[in-house]
Amino acid sequence: MQRADTVNSAEAGLRGHKVMKLGHLEIIEDIGGGSEESFYLVKNTNSGRYVRLGGAETGYLLEKFDVEMPASWKGGAKLPENFRSILDEKFQQWGFLDQESNSEERKKKRIDLTKIKLVEFNMEKVISAVYPIYSKLFTRSAVIVFAVMLAACAGITAYSVISALSYGDSTGSGNTAVGNAGGFTLTFSAGDIAVTILLLLLSLAAHELAHAVVCKKYGGTIRSMGLMLFFLIPCVYCDVTDVYKIKDRKQRGRVALAGVYVNSFLGIGALLAAFLLTYAGLIVIPLYYFAISSILVSLYNMIPLVKLDGYWYMSAALNVTNLMDKGVLMAYATFFNRKKMNRLKVPAAKRRGLAVYGIASLLFKPVFWGYNIYIISMRLPVAETAKICIICVCMAVMLWDLLRTLKYDYRLITKDYDRLTQMM
Repeated sequence: MQRADTVNSAEAGLRGHKVMKLGHLEIIEDIGGGSEESFYLVKNTNSGRYVRLGGAETGYLLEKFDVEMPASWKGGAKLPENFRSILDEKFQQWGFLDQESNSEERKKKRIDLTKIKLVEFNMEKVISAVYPIYSKLFTRSAVIVFAVMLAACAGITAYSVISALSYGDSTGSGNTAVGNAGGFTLTFSAGDIAVTILLLLLSLAAHELAHAVVCKKYGGTIRSMGLMLFFLIPCVYCDVTDVYKIKDRKQRGRVALAGVYVNSFLGIGALLAAFLLTYAGLIVIPLYYFAISSILVSLYNMIPLVKLDGYWYMSAALNVTNLMDKGVLMAYATFFNRKKMNRLKVPAAKRRGLAVYGIASLLFKPVFWGYNIYIISMRLPVAETAKICIICVCMAVMLWDLLRTLKYDYRLITKDYDRLTQMM
């Protein structure tokens, strides 16, 4: 038998749990969520990827390394031979059995056209340096300040609208009255545009840094930050994969919402400052545009049907890992495999909710692609012929990704149905 090191989980951000170190793998008692079943998180430390396995699957993985299950951990029934062969393929794909197989995993990741990484940085030192100051944004006092600013903006907006409507009624012309009552048109100079773009870039960086800081607060490690194309739209990203080690789902939800909260904080703060400056007779156009853009970015990120912040928050709130995959599987079972679905230990309401979510996510993906391609076509400052060529390339990328999604879902249904549905 090989020796596997077992260490106290305080090093990994898990209170009261133990971590087994086995070469390039870490096996951690899972967050559980009150389930009677035993589950474990297996981390490939080379790729940073986590996979959730049941007790029997974890026992089989340890068996592959000729290692015994710790006495305090619960295994499961012996797996049938056909299930073992499927797991052998998955273990190889995840890079569990051979460190060299991680290169194959990276190749598969590189062809994910929804997430194309452009630049990647190790930001651990930067995060550690800013953490003492930046983390104050996530205290109760900061939340109270945000609530006060939000109420003030809502009050000023309501007062302005009521005043404008009242003025319009008294003159008999609501439309012209708003313009005569001190309204203004958003016109930009080159300087305004430059300042606005700079503020938005800083806001996007602050968004991702917020995820990193809150993840660190709850014991996670941040592997990297960088730039990527998300459905061909440039954005900043932060790898907070270690969020899976956080036991409390409320804390995982806070990590997911941290970026949206910071964008909203900055947007509302900028809007309040713009209102006050306008009432003082100074109209600062970039502040208005930055405020509106930050609030819209927050709303955009709350979309739960693609893997944005809203998706990760919903996954944490429902305590369902692999939410999208399980939604697709439940949608399939609802229409094509009801006998097997009825054997699952899942409440009927949860089954229906996952099925509806799975169908919605499948239908939304081409819509999301189409919207992003439309935005790209409208914003590119190029000649019409070049724009048509770029749109055609984008459409080809979209079709390739949709075909790849269908292939992935087919493999999910044929090979991962039993493994994932038992973890509902």
